[in-house]
Amino acid sequence: MSCELFPLALPRLLWSSEMREPLVEDDIYHVAKQLADRYGAGAVVEAATRAGRTLECGDLKSAANWDRIIQVIYELRLADVETKH
Repeated sequence: MSCELFPLALPRLLWSSEMREPLVEDDIYHVAKQLADRYGAGAVVEAATRAGRTLECGDLKSAANWDRIIQVIYELRLADVETKH
């Protein structure tokens, strides 16, 4: 496995050096929303895979960003379920 950052058709911050710094909540939400829209129920798995890759590479800051993104994906899914009931 390569430890190079891997690009997505998502915001530039996902594959730039900016991902290695703590992200602001607006960026976290934007990334989580795009992942949820793109991957649907698989968004958490996709984000968790990326978090795992960053951990394997020793990039703790990026892994923390991905963990927060995963939390927001769950929040978005919960809000979606609540609005449907």
